[in-house]
Amino acid sequence: MNKSDLVDFMYDRGYVGHTRANSDMALHEVLTSIREGLKKDGLVRLSGFGVFSVKTRAARLARNPRTGEKVRVPEKEAVVFKPSKDLLGLVQKKRPKPKKSRRSKKSKK
Repeated sequence: MNKSDLVDFMYDRGYVGHTRANSDMALHEVLTSIREGLKKDGLVRLSGFGVFSVKTRAARLARNPRTGEKVRVPEKEAVVFKPSKDLLGLVQKKRPKPKKSRRSKKSKK
């Protein structure tokens, strides 16, 4: 799903006004708010969805795959996203629990 798909989804559901332009404007404002929150506070918490945050990645040594030469990668800021338990529950497949084997238990004599 991309930005235009999200706009269409919002328009089809009738969430924002009566035009696609209103849906596009609403999505633009949400994304702008997230950007501004990260810029100002370094953290945007959306209950039931997840947390966007800014983390500092430490400087490190890497290797150029073409030449094999060691290269210093400087420290940098990165945006990370941690999904909420609710969101994870929606996308993770429920796996059946393995059956317990009778052989796994040691018999007492």
